[in-house]
Amino acid sequence: MYQERLFNRTRWRLASWYAAVMGIILSLCSFTVYMVLVNTYWAALHRELQSVAGTLHDSLEPTLKQAGRLNSNSQQLLPFLYGESQLLRANNIFARFS
Repeated sequence: MYQERLFNRTRWRLASWYAAVMGIILSLCSFTVYMVLVNTYWAALHRELQSVAGTLHDSLEPTLKQAGRLNSNSQQLLPFLYGESQLLRANNIFARFS
């Protein structure tokens, strides 16, 4: 009787240690895979934003007559910039980067 109870107790302790160690290993592996995927997606997003910004810059630069100021021709390239307040804010943004 005592031997059976000791065996069951040891078996449960061994199973608990096995589950804990496997849980830690799987958690570390899944965290590593998650971080690799996040970094890959951020790098792809960064490349895409650089590409879009470069294309926008290349198409907008020839239409500018004065550095840092948007004219009416530029509004055709940027139709979402309408209204005086948004145009002034856009001019301020472009002035910072020029």
